[in-house]
Formats: sequence, structure tokens, C-alpha cells
Amino acid sequence: MLDEKELLSLRKPARYIGEEWNEVKKDWNNKIRVALSYPDFYEVGMSNLGLSILYHLINERKDSLCERVFLPDIDFENLLIKRDIPLFSLESKRPIKDFHIFGVSIQTELTYTNFLNLLYLSKIPIFSKERKDFPVVIVGGPSALNPMPLLPFVDAFVIGEGEEVVGEIIDEFVLDREEFLKRISNIRGVFVPKFGIKKVEKRYVKDLDKAYFPVKPIVPYTEVIHERAVVEIFRGCDRGCRFCISGMEKRPRRERSVKNILSLTKKILKNTGFEEVSLLSLSTSDYSNILPLVEGLREITKDKRISVSLPSLRIDNFSLQILDIIDTGRKTTLTFAPEAGTERLRNVINKPIKDDDIFSVVGEAVKRGWRKIKFYFMIGLPTETMKDIEGIVDIVRRIRTENKRITLHLSINPFIPKPFTPFQWEKFISKEDYLKKRNFLKRNIKGIRLSFRTWEESFVEALLSRGDRELAKVIYDVWKRGGKYETWSEKFDFSLWEESLKGKEELYRKILDGFSEEETLPWDFIDIGINKGFLKVERKRARMEKVTYPCFGDLKKCTGCGICFRGW
Repeated sequence: MLDEKELLSLRKPARYIGEEWNEVKKDWNNKIRVALSYPDFYEVGMSNLGLSILYHLINERKDSLCERVFLPDIDFENLLIKRDIPLFSLESKRPIKDFHIFGVSIQTELTYTNFLNLLYLSKIPIFSKERKDFPVVIVGGPSALNPMPLLPFVDAFVIGEGEEVVGEIIDEFVLDREEFLKRISNIRGVFVPKFGIKKVEKRYVKDLDKAYFPVKPIVPYTEVIHERAVVEIFRGCDRGCRFCISGMEKRPRRERSVKNILSLTKKILKNTGFEEVSLLSLSTSDYSNILPLVEGLREITKDKRISVSLPSLRIDNFSLQILDIIDTGRKTTLTFAPEAGTERLRNVINKPIKDDDIFSVVGEAVKRGWRKIKFYFMIGLPTETMKDIEGIVDIVRRIRTENKRITLHLSINPFIPKPFTPFQWEKFISKEDYLKKRNFLKRNIKGIRLSFRTWEESFVEALLSRGDRELAKVIYDVWKRGGKYETWSEKFDFSLWEESLKGKEELYRKILDGFSEEETLPWDFIDIGINKGFLKVERKRARMEKVTYPCFGDLKKCTGCGICFRGW
């Protein structure tokens, strides 16, 4: 094992030592042993709520234990390889290969090579067919919704939400690998590739008030991305943005009660000492009792120097009123996501925000003391023209003309077609078109911060998100060539993908050029509860520039997505 001197030689040794506040350590005797991972650095993985929920939920069971492991940085990786030490958990420092189940949450396709690197450093065979013993490698998270590119590397996929299914998987555990896989293959929401492609229905939690939520989350010793108490107020979204996979796959919309949210908040603050509370959802201001909730939070946090953040607010004056209620005088950055530069294109993507609403909200925000505002836009959306790109310039110029004292930041990303959305059939923007539009924006927008995601990073994500099993060879080859840490722009190496894709132009052109509505898609065997016919209708309505307004669970306003009639 590593000694103190070796650990202190690392860039961030606190990533690897464990011993944090609220960490759970259990005796290994007669326990079903589960290791959980988020395939990125500690500071990213420790900010993931899903991993925290499953970690504490498993450790609540008397028959099980759960420990954590994250992707090591290159200095620690080199040390492990040099010393021939397999990757080990934070809690007990035992090798990951000694666990019964290795669960990995994959949130983005750019961590696929990280996932392979975790297996390699853990001395677990990369390919499922080569594994003769434990651990059984189970993958979940949004990127598991299209399992095909990872098919050869994974023993089982969990489709959908994990709170209930994780217990069912552990209940079926036996000390026989093949028998265990056979048993969990019969659980709804679990897909075991070795038994063939079959219809898989996603799992979801019906009642959030009854769902488990950790009130003693681990408090890291080192800085992480989100250092705050996080409380999920609802899941799902009725807005129906046509590019958004989360808005589709997380349906139906389910809320926690105000009473439950406030109770959870009090307990988490007491058990952690965090100085910020964040309400998690896809659209916070859509919570049906948002005013009583923020008023309750104000009572909890007043006079305690605890701030409340509300991410995912809509661009409207109601959002500003909500912020006024919890105002602590600390104004950071106000973030909005119009996504497109014109009202026409916003109707196409089903995000019907008027230009005047944008200008009104910014003006009101400035009056209330906000000085930093960030906007998110996409380029390459279906039906987009240069007039839509010019619209982004027009919005920025007018905001700057009317509000001299604010700092603006624009973040601009290429649109990526995702499975299970009305735009799942669309093409991905060409590099030539991307550069033309990016350069136009750079020439015409001066004096503000402009950040662009590279076309190359987006190309890889677009390729992997709609790929089939043929891409597994490419992912493996990129990893063998040294590809890893690719969610970090400074570490992303597109040349590795170019080399691995040589001779496979037909494969990637088919994926990037889009699909016809008649052909079978690689992920069609996954059932997320949304009718494919609904997605086709929504795609047609997009071309007609028609808005589909949210139902908010009211069957009289039903849009026909189908989720309410599943009876799950």
C-alpha cells in the first residue's frame, strides 16, 4: 500500500485519502460488497447527487456495504502502475476487484474512455465476456439510455432511476456470477447484454416524498465543484423542449412536499455545516408551491449567513420575485438559457421566449442589483439560418445599450441530437457551418466574455450518443491510444478519435447525418414511457414552428406523450 510520503507527492492527495465527515465504514464480514464510481475526478464525482443517494441507501442495509472510487489523476495513475497496485476504494482501501458489484454512473458520453480506464486500473477485464468472477460491472445514468456503444464492456445496465432497483438487485445476489446475472435480468429496468436484446422499461420512483434522500451527505476535505447542501424538489419537466433528453426521459413530473423539503434542508445543514442550499430540478420556478417553499427557506436560513441558490430558473419576472424573497445581499451571476437568437427558432425548439421578455428581465435584474448575467445559446439547431445567429448579436447589443453597468458572459455550444427527443433523427452541424457561425459571432460581439465549446468535443459526443455497438471498437481503440479525462477541454485529444475512425467514414457519417423516421434506431428497444409517435409529431410541429404548451399533469391539457397512461 502507499505510504504518507507517496501520497503527499501527489497534486491533490485529499482526493484519495477518504476519512471525510459522514463517510460510512462497515465491517466486511458477511456483507454484499458494492463499489460505486463516477468516472471522473473526485471533485466532479462528489458533486453528483445520484451517487450520494445510492451510497447512503446501500449502507442503510444491514446485509450490504458501499464504498467509493473515482478516476485518479495521471500522477496517481502512474504511481499505481509503477507499484503494481490495483485501484482501491476510499473507505477501506481495498481493491475494487474484491467487491461483488461495481456500479458506475455515466452522465456524459465523453467519460466512456474514463470508464475503461477505471476497469483497467482496477485490474478488472475490460470485456464482459472475459470476466469469470466478481465484481459484476453495472452501469447506470443518462448515457445508459443508449447502451449500445458500451455493450461489450458492461455486464448489466440499469435504465432509469436507481433508488428502488438497487435494492432489488442486491436482494437477488448469490455467490455465482452467472446465476446472479440471470436473476437480475428479470428485474424491470435491468438489461443484461449476454442474454440478448429485449425490450427494457425504465424505472422511476412514483412518490418522491417516500423516496430515500440522504440527510448526512459526505463533506469533502478538498474543494469540489458543488460545495453546498443539495435538496431535490422535483423530478421531470413538462416544458417539452425538443432538444432536451432529460425533459423527456425524466417524465412524469413528481414533486416533494414543501414540508419534506424544509425538513430535509434543516437536517442536511445541521449534519454538514454547509453555507449554501441549492434546490435541484430541471425548472425550479415550475415547482407548484415555490413561493411558500422559498419563504420557508428564508426562515431557516435568515441570520445564519446561509445563502440559497435556485438554478434552472425561467426567463421571467416571476423568477426575479422568487430571488427577491431569498435575497441575502450577495449577488453572484444570474444565468438564463434562451438557447436560440430569434423567437422563430425558439418556437421551433419549443422554448417560446419572447425577445421583450429577455430585455424586460435583464432590466429588472439590473434594478435589483444584479451585475453579472450569463446566457446559454446553441448553434446548429434544426431549421437554423444566419438570421437566427444574427439574432444573438442583436440581443447582446440591445442589452448592452440599455444596461451599461452589467457584465455579460455568453456560452455557446453546438446542438447535439440526443436519443428519445423529437430531434433524435436530426443531423449534427458540419465543421464548416460551425466555424462560419462561430466566427461571425466573434467578429460581431466585442467587449464581453464569449466561450465556445469546440466542434471536435461536440462531434465525439454526437457520435457516441446515437451510436451502435460498432462504436465500441472505436472507444476501445481511443482508450488504448491514451484517450481519457476527455470531459476536460485541456485534456481532450481529437487526433486520437481521428486515428481510430480512419476507414470508418461510412459509420460516422450515417450517425452524424441523422436518421430517417422509418428506420430502427439503436436504442429503440429501450422504453422510457414516451410514445415514439409523439416524438414524430413534435418533430413535425417544430418544422411548422408550432409551440406545444406544457400539461403540468392536467389530462385536459394532454399533449399525447403517453407517460401518464403507462400504469407503472
